[in-house]
Amino acid sequence: MDDKLIKIRTKEGLPLVTKETVTAFSKSLEKEVVIREYFGMKKSILGEWTNEIREENPEVIAYILELTERFCPEAKGAILASILSVYELLKSQALNDKIKEYFGIRN
Repeated sequence: MDDKLIKIRTKEGLPLVTKETVTAFSKSLEKEVVIREYFGMKKSILGEWTNEIREENPEVIAYILELTERFCPEAKGAILASILSVYELLKSQALNDKIKEYFGIRN
């Protein structure tokens, strides 16, 4: 395996998330929520993420939804939001890594 890839992935192959990606992801998510509220958009970002994951990786979303059903109704939303956020954060880091690799950018 390429040394460059080893440094940006866990031994299992998941992307190592950088502080920069977490910061950018958090700011982007905050802006998205504010924009949706301002324009009165009905569909939540969680609904969009759920649909995207359902298309990309149906077994994962089935597992996530099954997992959240085990919790009390009051906690389900927060748990679902947390799990989907981590999934989207990993996707964001993977995309950042692909862009860096394409342009030959080293950390």
